[in-house]
Amino acid sequence: MNRLLPLAALLLLGSVLGSCGDSGPVAGDIALRYESPVGDDQAIRFTVTASAPLTLDDLTATCSGCQAFVRKMSDGEIRAIIHGPLATGNVALVSVSDVGSLSGYSVALQEVAAGDLTLPSPATRKLLKASAR
Repeated sequence: MNRLLPLAALLLLGSVLGSCGDSGPVAGDIALRYESPVGDDQAIRFTVTASAPLTLDDLTATCSGCQAFVRKMSDGEIRAIIHGPLATGNVALVSVSDVGSLSGYSVALQEVAAGDLTLPSPATRKLLKASAR
């Protein structure tokens, strides 16, 4: 019996240490943050892409009074339009396959519709990956 106790302790320690390693990809959401020099933009059109083997699942609008129109082109590309009063702040959540690989996802802002219905250059606005959840 005394010989089994050290062996059992060693096996328990190995089990605990083995469970502390990398657990692999963790699915979750990435928040997208919109930045604008004015506070009355009405719509943005953009694309979110994932580098293989990462994937994208869905996109939802999170800004108050906003609506998202989403088209999943493939596991690695989502095209979206968010319409509504857009101020600086988080505007969307993107469901991804691995929140730990934030650099494997990219966002490209293509068009902006201002409050006066003009189309300002997207270069004057920013759509950024804000955080992972």
